[in-house]
Amino acid sequence: MDFTELYAQKKMTADQAAALVKSGDWVDYGWAVNTPVAVDAAIAKRLPELENVNFRGGILMWVPEIFQIDDPAAHMTWNSWHMGGIERKAIAQGFSFYSPIRYSELPRYYRESPDPLDVAVFQVTPMDEHGYFNFGPCASHLGAVCDKAKKIIVEVNRNMPKCLGGTENWVHISQVAGVVEGSNPPIGQMAAPGAATEVDLAVANLIVPQIPNGACLQLGIGGMPNAIGNLIAQSDLKDLGVHTEMYVDAFVDIAKGVSCFLPLEEAKNAVFTKKNGKKDLCIGDELLVEVTREKQKNKPASVSANLNFSGKYLILTTGNHLLGISKKLHATERERLQALLKDQITDTFGIVVRTAAKDASDEEILKELEMLTKQCHACLQGAMHRTAFTRLREAPPFYLQFLKNRNLTEVQKITTDIPSVHEVLLQHLQDTKEAEKLHLYTDTQVSLFALYSLTHELERALHRQVWLPSGAYLVIDPTEALTVIDVNTGKAVDGRRNKETTFYKINCEAAIEAARQIRLRNLSGIILIDFIDMKEQEHVEELMQLLRMKLSEDKVKTVLVDITKLGLVEITRMKKNPPLREALSSNHLLFNYFI
Repeated sequence: MDFTELYAQKKMTADQAAALVKSGDWVDYGWAVNTPVAVDAAIAKRLPELENVNFRGGILMWVPEIFQIDDPAAHMTWNSWHMGGIERKAIAQGFSFYSPIRYSELPRYYRESPDPLDVAVFQVTPMDEHGYFNFGPCASHLGAVCDKAKKIIVEVNRNMPKCLGGTENWVHISQVAGVVEGSNPPIGQMAAPGAATEVDLAVANLIVPQIPNGACLQLGIGGMPNAIGNLIAQSDLKDLGVHTEMYVDAFVDIAKGVSCFLPLEEAKNAVFTKKNGKKDLCIGDELLVEVTREKQKNKPASVSANLNFSGKYLILTTGNHLLGISKKLHATERERLQALLKDQITDTFGIVVRTAAKDASDEEILKELEMLTKQCHACLQGAMHRTAFTRLREAPPFYLQFLKNRNLTEVQKITTDIPSVHEVLLQHLQDTKEAEKLHLYTDTQVSLFALYSLTHELERALHRQVWLPSGAYLVIDPTEALTVIDVNTGKAVDGRRNKETTFYKINCEAAIEAARQIRLRNLSGIILIDFIDMKEQEHVEELMQLLRMKLSEDKVKTVLVDITKLGLVEITRMKKNPPLREALSSNHLLFNYFI
């Protein structure tokens, strides 16, 4: 579903939002960096006309405009859940009070409170494609606020970082009464504490030796917590946990960066948000990268400075400002696409035309180009206002990527028993013929796994031995460096047949099944197949031809290299996603492999 129309309907100015606040209302102002800015200024202009307005919030990072009107006590009361210096000064002026709480109980206080909550207004991230606004780093209780509020006003700030990992870290466009596009001010920050004193350091030296591996930490703000955090960062302590309402400087020192591999030559065309020197890459440079391969065992993640924005027909790339067209397309089709897109190249990106573009009209291609261009510009512009180590874009779910890269005309049916997955796929497939192939399995008596005997099939897919129709079998042994597939005669040889002919038939069976197992198990890297030795060179050549044909059916680039001097057939296959055995051990959804 497209929520842009609903967004447009609910879009309003800050003054229109302020008009929703009435005398006697309870108004929630969010928390810390979520405190509104544009709407706050508009309410401050209106506030002298009102009386007995009760505002509620906490940990103010700046002085709100409503605090700065003439005689605020005559018009309002500020009720704080957690007071800082700004609010303590407001107490002295007679219009602020502290509400003592246990912080972890705050969501319950909202949901069970007899006090009304007329209006809630706070800053959020821009709406995502599913209609959700993220609360950013202050999601502790805003979900409960939204449940209780009669009217919700969200003030969109493009600088608000999206923070994931919670169950109540968002509000949906259908829940809000109004959307105000604010001025996108920088996110508020607390002033840095002073340097650690000699006393701070002495105390830190007493505390850190007492901390065991696996300890759960809670550190406050100031010189002493920072001194402790610095010592912990230099220690050999492992498996530490954090239980805190604030991620302070000390935890930044403790947290270790994530190592990754970036080809140095890519730095020449990188998009930098901070540049310290004239060399291609200097210490302290900040640049945008795209994760191309996740961390695997002892191998770090791989990243690329070449940013890609992928659609069904096109890929926009920042690393190469040229037009590339798939060589699999017919010459006349390539000429059409060349003429259509040659003038669309900019200084920002190049364009790669995918094979799927052969079935697309000019209008469809240009429409997708416009969409991808907006995504690219939004990402690059947003990056300039974000701090380092911020995730700017999130890849679509892997099952959606799988569908995008597959010819769905070859798929008869798509079934899932996960409602959230079904909803995402339905949105992706809407207005297409393929939507009819999507089914949500809801039978509570028989699970989807049981219906298709998936447990049994998975066990077979992970078994070391694979039997062939002739009675021969394969032995598949993956190692750290390569995968070895051994072909064994098993029960296939009975002594009454011509061994050369029998070996040839077994090897042909093995070639077909080996190619299937490579795809099924998602094996990659170097793969060696030890076929049964044959004397006839003609049989060897025919076997290689058969194996090459079966490997060519693989969607992932697979190359039959050669036969080694030891008679082993060498194959290489591109790494895409973890192998099946790793995916299952890390609880990946099986959608990637069984669709």
